[in-house]
Amino acid sequence: MKNPLKLLQCRAIKIVLTMKVFLLICVLNVAAAVHSMAQVNITINLEEANIESALSQIERETNLFFFYKSEELSRLGRITHNFKNEPISQVLDRLLLKSGLTYKIIDEYIAILPENIGNKDAQQIKTISGIVKDSSGEPMPGVSVVIKSRPNVGVLTDSDGRFTINAEIGEILQFSFIGMKNIEVLLRSAEILNVEMEEEIIGLDDVIVVAYGTIKRESYTGSASVVSAEKINERPLSSFSEALQYNSTGLIVNTSGMPGAMPTIRVRGVGSMNASNDPLYVIDGIPSDMSEISQLSNITSDPMTSLNPNDIESITVLKDAAAASLYGSRAANGVIIITTKQGKEGKTKFELDAIHGISELSYFPDVCNKDEYVNIWVTSELHSIMRAKAISDGVDPYQHILESYNDPVLYETYLATARSRFNNAFKIEGNQYDFWGDGYNMYPDTDWRNEVSKIGKTDKINFSASGGYRRLTYFASGEYYDIQSPIKGASLRRYSGRSNLTTKVNDLFWFGVNINLSYTDQSGPQTGAMYANPVRTAAYLPPVIPVYNSDGSFNASFPYNVLSSYNPVAIIDAADFETITHRQISSAWAQFNITDDLFFKTTFGYDVRQIDEGRWYPPGIASGKATNGGKFEYFSNRRRVTSSNIINYAKSFGSKNNINLLGGYEIEHTHTKYFGGEAANYQTSFTPELTAGSVIQALSGSKTDDALMSFIGKAEYNFDHRFYAAFSYRRDGSSRFSRESRWGNFYSVSTAWRVSKEKFLEDLKWISDAKIRFSYGVNGTLPNGLYDYIGNYVFGQDYNGLSGASVTNVENLNLSWERSKNTNFGIDLGLWDGRIFLIADYFDRFSDGLLLDRELSRVSGYTTATVNLGSMRNRGFEFTLNSTPIETRSFSWDISFNLSTLLNTIENLPTDNVTAQQIDRQGYTQQSWYLPEWAGIDKATGEPMWYHVDGASGERTLTKSIDDATRQIFGNSMPHYYGSVNSLLKYRNFDLSLLLSYALDFNVLDYDGALNTQDDGYSRQRNKERVLLDNWRPDNTNSENPILMAGLRNGSNYSTRYIYKGDYLKLKNLRLGYTIDTKLSNRLGMEGIKMYVQAENLFIKTHMPNFDPELADNGKRYLYDYPPSRTIMVGFNLKF
Repeated sequence: MKNPLKLLQCRAIKIVLTMKVFLLICVLNVAAAVHSMAQVNITINLEEANIESALSQIERETNLFFFYKSEELSRLGRITHNFKNEPISQVLDRLLLKSGLTYKIIDEYIAILPENIGNKDAQQIKTISGIVKDSSGEPMPGVSVVIKSRPNVGVLTDSDGRFTINAEIGEILQFSFIGMKNIEVLLRSAEILNVEMEEEIIGLDDVIVVAYGTIKRESYTGSASVVSAEKINERPLSSFSEALQYNSTGLIVNTSGMPGAMPTIRVRGVGSMNASNDPLYVIDGIPSDMSEISQLSNITSDPMTSLNPNDIESITVLKDAAAASLYGSRAANGVIIITTKQGKEGKTKFELDAIHGISELSYFPDVCNKDEYVNIWVTSELHSIMRAKAISDGVDPYQHILESYNDPVLYETYLATARSRFNNAFKIEGNQYDFWGDGYNMYPDTDWRNEVSKIGKTDKINFSASGGYRRLTYFASGEYYDIQSPIKGASLRRYSGRSNLTTKVNDLFWFGVNINLSYTDQSGPQTGAMYANPVRTAAYLPPVIPVYNSDGSFNASFPYNVLSSYNPVAIIDAADFETITHRQISSAWAQFNITDDLFFKTTFGYDVRQIDEGRWYPPGIASGKATNGGKFEYFSNRRRVTSSNIINYAKSFGSKNNINLLGGYEIEHTHTKYFGGEAANYQTSFTPELTAGSVIQALSGSKTDDALMSFIGKAEYNFDHRFYAAFSYRRDGSSRFSRESRWGNFYSVSTAWRVSKEKFLEDLKWISDAKIRFSYGVNGTLPNGLYDYIGNYVFGQDYNGLSGASVTNVENLNLSWERSKNTNFGIDLGLWDGRIFLIADYFDRFSDGLLLDRELSRVSGYTTATVNLGSMRNRGFEFTLNSTPIETRSFSWDISFNLSTLLNTIENLPTDNVTAQQIDRQGYTQQSWYLPEWAGIDKATGEPMWYHVDGASGERTLTKSIDDATRQIFGNSMPHYYGSVNSLLKYRNFDLSLLLSYALDFNVLDYDGALNTQDDGYSRQRNKERVLLDNWRPDNTNSENPILMAGLRNGSNYSTRYIYKGDYLKLKNLRLGYTIDTKLSNRLGMEGIKMYVQAENLFIKTHMPNFDPELADNGKRYLYDYPPSRTIMVGFNLKF
């Protein structure tokens, strides 16, 4: 048996010998580097050049850097000389001849010194002392001070920022501190040094946060947009998603006027028909859950409302495969990376923001008042009576209407009948009054908009503290945010807190913790297509219906017994809607720096969200009228645990070859459950608890699990910071597929050429940066259903009194990912030192294997099965132009212009998918409008007309029957062009900014106009919009609107009559700010004070009246959508 001690000794000897050889190699390399530096040859032609410009020219031609005092060189004369391949030493000897100056080579640095300092006798060790301060004059402890040529010699500043070090005159001291710019000082004497360090702000123009790390923009080969904290904080937002649309190309964001409602965000179009089209959200490296888990859907709550926008440092939108492929099966719709703020070493800095604002509805349907409504109602009823009489007599209805208008006696007879019907239909508390007689004043003129709306308000207070000491940095914040919507009862109140901590224990081990806690109360009336939605009922209810009875109770007796229990004022006052979200987003990470080039990082993420929902309708209110009170209560919980382990190796070989390698794996598990119940039949309205109802109407619950395992890898290479190449790969395994189809492979390849580094562009000084990019890759999309691949059973079914189960879907073990194949060409171009910067991209996004429902034979017992079938393509251009046209000492103007184009086409679809007004058809845009073409009205009779198109010949003929009209494709709801304009003017301490958004070349549909408020008098119990006051009558034949007819859906069937151009221009934000002079702020104990006033949603110019196309994610105008608020706010920001 071998002696363990001997083995240990042998290994120790080997290690020592290896270290000695390594040290010898390092010394030889350093010596060779110094020697080679001295042997650098120079070729320059100088004509009447001063010495300083000659040195600058040498710096441009070589890797040398000079240290000197300008005043020492300025007294020297000019020189004319032609140097051809001469050593640097000879060049410097010639330049400094008889100047009284000499030089000293220190690595690649050359110090120009007076001869009395640079000679041999002066080179002696001196004791150098000094003090280091930050830009505000505060001493900086813990600053590293080392001698550049002898990096093993160094000290740290003490608690007062002071240091003492022994060094030679002519050597260079390096000062470094985390979060500050490095400083190098040439020692010219032994005098006390006063060093001021500046904060190192790595701008968003310089660094991009990408998957599992960061990268310099100059090295980036993909397509991404970055939104800075400054842009996010320019406007008081309930969610950061509101800031994305106007600061990033390729994004369409549709929002609601309801505070905290779920937005619809699309990145580069729509890539799926049945699966998700939502992007992936990543917060501080942890994929976050954005899906809806509420059961009652009082409102569509945005999960990101739980995140305080003031805590965000930046948002990066990854759009192409090169940017997003490392996220694999969830990245087909883009990735939105949110990075929260971190502390920086130095004294603690505090920041306080406060905002107060008032708001009103930016628009509301232009519905009729009392007299206008009665006019339309009676006219519609009059024509209906005439029509009914004509049909019973077997004559043409429209001819009979014309004859009746020309016969005063007959007309008055019909008119009296119509008026009598109105008086009978619209009784007041059961009493009939004559609207045209002494009963006129008994009818109210209710403005339902005013009854359900008010002046809203916004209040926000945000406080944060950040700083650090030695190797510990921290950021903490707290926020109170309260939005009271102009719609009564609708609000959002949020309390949130964040704590981010980073500790660099030593050079080997770093770790950090990020914790965000929030409580969000979005209690308020229902949204969506519910009659309990006050916005909807306020638009529908006629003005002749009173809010209250004469005894002060709420009126619950409406004409035709429609909406009788849905008095919106009563619902706001007596009903209760509760949606409360508790959320915790936390992550912890640890990094082991194995070598200077190699580190290992492990990250753990925990995201838990709980929604408590309640709904209470007292007896007699809304659905509580039919059930004698109704209580709904549900609790939903979702927990997501994520663990990732990454190893990263970055190395430079020589001065031109650089690589970055990354590998690792990630595990994600999501657990969701809910339970709840519904009860009815309550004795009183004062006991809104489930247990107080005598009838249990429903009990339900569910529990699901979803898991994903991934292996990832990335390789990046750049040559001389000119040529870049990258490859990424991810292999995902998802529990949403069978074992046979569980794993998927996703990848990307990309390259870039930084043309501005080439010699042939050196003479074009006005080009400061130019880069060409290309990428291709494959991403995936998971199905929405967690168990679509297996035959699922639903238990709890009743079968003749026995407990049973039913099958919900057919098994498909081959079900797999949708795949998105992305190609991107891009160019980045900077001109005149960045005064103008252009980013342009062309993208082609091809999605195949779309998840569709294929019809099955009914004999199988199923109607459809989910299969991978069909394909779709999105193509377009994106342009961002940032410019500073004017920049002087006291005035500047910055302007940013964004333009995106989008063309969506269904490439393969076996059969048409037709809905009520839209169609999915191969060769056309998804959800194209599919409607009969409106042909106007017959001016002789007021009848509506459409076009019939012969399928064989294509011949168009007029028809007055909607059943004979031919449905055709007329545009779509996706904007072809869209973007924004940001402008910022600064004059001294004032700043003025505005934000415009626009979209062009798409169509929108007035869905609710056709259905209700512009239905040509069809619905007797709905209010009408004033546009119908101009209707065709025998005495008004020039109208473009058809003849009104109660009970007959005359011209209001869906057709292109209700299609409008969706083009719009919107003044989204206008802001005026003033920054208090720094000297005054400092005297007040502040680093900075800023005050501002701003307005949101000032105006919109579009074709459809009283509508904001940004609200409609499917291009339809619904009257139940909350209109956006027009808001005016004042605020201030304090830094101290």
